[in-house]
Amino acid sequence: MIRFFLTLSLIFTAATSLLAQGRYTIEGETLTLDVTVAAPGYEFDGELDGYDSTEVMSYLFDHPEISTLRVTGPGGYGPAAKEISAYLVQHGIDTIAIGTCASACARIFLGGKSRKLATGAKLGFHRPWIVKEREKRLYEANRVEEKWEDEFD
Repeated sequence: MIRFFLTLSLIFTAATSLLAQGRYTIEGETLTLDVTVAAPGYEFDGELDGYDSTEVMSYLFDHPEISTLRVTGPGGYGPAAKEISAYLVQHGIDTIAIGTCASACARIFLGGKSRKLATGAKLGFHRPWIVKEREKRLYEANRVEEKWEDEFD
């Protein structure tokens, strides 16, 4: 009887760990980026963040067997999406969009060498927009080094 409960406990624990999803997961030759899941050690806002480009590129660099990036999420930080997309283009990585893949997620998806939309998945696009305060901070932090004469340079 004890063996039965130990076996049942082991099976339940293994099944639970298989269901656990991280922000970045690797299955075979596929890396999944699910921005709706929190990444340990980072502030979570449910969207693509600046750190995601570094993390995704590190995973792809450290695991050269990865040939596909599976993405899902409502969007997020545009410059990070641009960096990830450029990396995918440069290294010939395929993409698959799952669930809702909008805004920054869709931009990443478009960087794939070949692109697949999973059954039931939805892509969302919109025109770019900026957050005025963020852009002002960027300008102030970089104007000397970039030799910008004003905000519109």
